[in-house]
Amino acid sequence: MSSDKARILIVEDEDIVVFDIELILEAAGFDVVGSASSAVKAIQKLNEEQIDLAILDIRLEGKIDGITLADTISKIYKIPVIFLTAFSCKKILDRAKISTHYGFLVKPFNPETLVSNIEIALYKHKSAEEK
Repeated sequence: MSSDKARILIVEDEDIVVFDIELILEAAGFDVVGSASSAVKAIQKLNEEQIDLAILDIRLEGKIDGITLADTISKIYKIPVIFLTAFSCKKILDRAKISTHYGFLVKPFNPETLVSNIEIALYKHKSAEEK
């Protein structure tokens, strides 16, 4: 990471959820670099900003969902991804299991669980890079 504060992108199409996540992350000492409501907007942000981790809702505006976006982020940007979703049906879980991600949270989420998932994801990603 480029600084002490991890830079996080929130990819979520519900404004109130984005606002809640921003408050939680800023209180925990993270730098929220922005949000995007679709995969296309997320990729634009990833191209414009230095981002250390992305939080992705699985269901997004547009044709590309969060699981497909996670695979793109992993391959191109090589940063960790945490899924955040209100949908935890078997079909989604099966797709998420084979996707490249560092965490999976179901809404409504606990702020402490969100923060701990981010800290673990950042640690694991950094450890993997150092090998």
